[in-house]
Amino acid sequence: RVVAKGAMPILEPTTEPWGQRTCYVADPEGNLIEIGSFIK
Repeated sequence: RVVAKGAMPILEPTTEPWGQRTCYVADPEGNLIEIGSFIK
């Protein structure tokens, strides 16, 4: 949804070795935003 609102995808959702699912996007001003959650 954030990409549809103008954010640029930097890293597609990835499962990290420590059990966290993360992705990165940049907003229109270039700020990097990390979105993450832990997998149960």
